[in-house]
Amino acid sequence: MAKGRQSGRAASSTLNATAVRVGAALGHFAARIDAWKQQRDEIASDLRQYVASAESMLKGLGHEAQQEGKRAFAAAASALDTSATPARTNKPGRRKGYKQTDEARRKMRLAWKRRKAEQLLASKAAGKPDTHSKKPVTKPMTEK
Repeated sequence: MAKGRQSGRAASSTLNATAVRVGAALGHFAARIDAWKQQRDEIASDLRQYVASAESMLKGLGHEAQQEGKRAFAAAASALDTSATPARTNKPGRRKGYKQTDEARRKMRLAWKRRKAEQLLASKAAGKPDTHSKKPVTKPMTEK
């Protein structure tokens, strides 16, 4: 009975130690994420100040760029806002439900065959042996 209690305590102490380590790691990650968000907010406020100062300089020169500046600022603000970014739209490959015509499929097949034939010719020209070539037949030593 005493051994069972001790091994149970040892298991719970290692479980608690593991839980403490996991909690500390999560806390560390949360602090880093908060620091990144704060840094991003600081950069955004700096950009706002630069845009405002540029607008005032242009206005001092007699140029009315306030409307363009507002549009540019709105575009920059939406680019910084992560919740406003849409899901990835330019995925590689064909779009869902896309079907090739028979003519397109035939052209692609012919192009593939032409590329393979060119590769085969290039490999023979480079002196590479064929992978499926027959070995030369040698006569047995018993025949004269």
